[in-house]
Amino acid sequence: MPSTVTWVGGTSGDFNTAANWDTAAVPVAGDSIIFDRGTRNLDTNLDQSAVTFVNISFRKAYGGQAGNSVATPFKFGVSGKLLIEGGGSRLYLGGGTIVTTIMRGAGSDYGREVHLAGTLTTVTFQRGLLYLESGTTTTMVVDPLRDAENPGTGCVCYGITPTVTTLNQFGGNFILQSAGTITTLENAGGLTQIDTGTLTTCNLRSPASRVDWRSTTTLTTLLVYKGIFDASESAAARTITS
Repeated sequence: MPSTVTWVGGTSGDFNTAANWDTAAVPVAGDSIIFDRGTRNLDTNLDQSAVTFVNISFRKAYGGQAGNSVATPFKFGVSGKLLIEGGGSRLYLGGGTIVTTIMRGAGSDYGREVHLAGTLTTVTFQRGLLYLESGTTTTMVVDPLRDAENPGTGCVCYGITPTVTTLNQFGGNFILQSAGTITTLENAGGLTQIDTGTLTTCNLRSPASRVDWRSTTTLTTLLVYKGIFDASESAAARTITS
């Protein structure tokens, strides 16, 4: 019978220790996991990539770290939703297939680092500091929350080496670094900065849209309906096909 299991970190940081879970049983495929209390790090037996959970949620009251580093993250699959809405001193997540990811910031101030990798179907990034490390993302939406805690500016994503099919941006900042790839960018607000890596199709659609293009790769299609496309930060020769 599927269960919702909460991390309590009763005796250690070991995922496979039953006493570290409120049900006194280690989560199995089909369960949902919640991190919402305490400060115990999840740091041992992190590779759960052979297991697919329904949902995993990191909440504001959780003060620990999940995963040890980019090289040794907490790996898992999620058939439903990965929800990051506060909590965590730092989160290193990924390695499996995650259908839906909603990122609303980590830490009590929502400003702690979240490092995410894997095979991601949809990522909605609304607040905080996100490092999209590697793997494939079919659709990424950058759409900052605009409320009393976040006026729409506290939303920064660094793409390290991801492969993103479609990036839909409505605000905030997305900075592509290293050898990352974006096939299609639809910018309706905010800053997209292409330091290195590949952008194939770029569409700017709002007066609030800005793209800073510094990469030396070829941009196949550029359409500027409204907004600013700036290629002046690099003196290198570059090509825009159309």
